[in-house]
Amino acid sequence: MPLDAAAPAWTAGPYSDAVRQHKDTPFAELNQCGLFGAAYGMPITREQHYWPVRSLQSKYGRGVPCRDNKGRTYGNGTRRFGAQRPVDPDPADILRWHCGVDLGGVHGETVVACQSGTVVELQTFHLGTWALMIQNDEHGLVFSYNELEKGSWGEFAVAKGTHVSAGQPIARLGLMGKNSSMLHFEAYQTGTKRTYNWPQGETRPERLRDPTKYLLYVAAWGA
Repeated sequence: MPLDAAAPAWTAGPYSDAVRQHKDTPFAELNQCGLFGAAYGMPITREQHYWPVRSLQSKYGRGVPCRDNKGRTYGNGTRRFGAQRPVDPDPADILRWHCGVDLGGVHGETVVACQSGTVVELQTFHLGTWALMIQNDEHGLVFSYNELEKGSWGEFAVAKGTHVSAGQPIARLGLMGKNSSMLHFEAYQTGTKRTYNWPQGETRPERLRDPTKYLLYVAAWGA
């Protein structure tokens, strides 16, 4: 298995670059972009990629919150990689940067694996939700699917150590508080088995990658 694809450029962050917006689906110019480095953004890949939230109800569609290299923001800027957390802090808050990208969805909707790989961890996440981490077969990066319904992976016979195929259902979106549901999507270096925080004033965690360009690719070209 390749190890982290030599930290492909699309993981370099903290912000994506060269973004164009086409109606509801943003598209990234992915030339010279590491893992997806072929001309016109066509992937160097053996398998189909899948948008992770199989939503028929969400108003967000396949929107990927992001900022381009000229500082323009697309979608909800507070949900992009590298955004300030908390959004409206008070003096007692510990400030941090957003470690992933939030994708719209409705409580209970199915989440599928973007690519084939092995489940390397299940852990508690935020406000009663859970995270499921998959190390991908093709490039070795670990995608963390966060804010999932506790135990929902059992419905799909998924557990730690399970090998899943691209597009296979793995869990359902959870509910935070009374009405907040989304998929918080993170990416990490090969071998990572837990999620990380990124406090302001500290360097980005070495294992953390920026998944924005990957999600932009999947939004435009994924199943």
